[in-house]
Amino acid sequence: MDHSTTRSPGACDEYVDLLARSVDGVLTETERVRLDAHAASCAACRQALADQQLIRTSLSEALSLDASPAFVARVLSQLPESGRWFDRLDFRRLTWRLSPVAAGLALAAAFVVATGQPTVTDAAGPDSIPPAALSFDEVIESSDMVTLLWQAEGGQVEAGGNGEGEVIP
Repeated sequence: MDHSTTRSPGACDEYVDLLARSVDGVLTETERVRLDAHAASCAACRQALADQQLIRTSLSEALSLDASPAFVARVLSQLPESGRWFDRLDFRRLTWRLSPVAAGLALAAAFVVATGQPTVTDAAGPDSIPPAALSFDEVIESSDMVTLLWQAEGGQVEAGGNGEGEVIP
């Protein structure tokens, strides 16, 4: 933009972005009013706006051409066939990649079976009860871990008359 007679160089720099966005039709009403007021007094910006509109019109006309059916058919014939997603899976490679996972799970299952089911001793007697049969409170009451955690935090546990521990900070 040539502003050699009326404005200093760089006086219209703030309008360059507005010019391009105006042609795209994305200006707010405030921006549109501001650009129109400036373009009314600036011949260089009016010319730049006209140039932008001409370029946009030329490009949109050039880009709206339709491809011939022969061209479309030729391009589509050169594309590789795409099968279903299931057909693209390579089960041999997948099997080899998952075999270490399967072996690890088999070892873990064998270990659990060999060592037996873990049990929790009921406070009322020596019978073993599977962990799922106990309530959360029963597990907490029979666990020495809670006592150790409280002691590690600085508290002491004293047994009360009813057999329950009382935490003393």
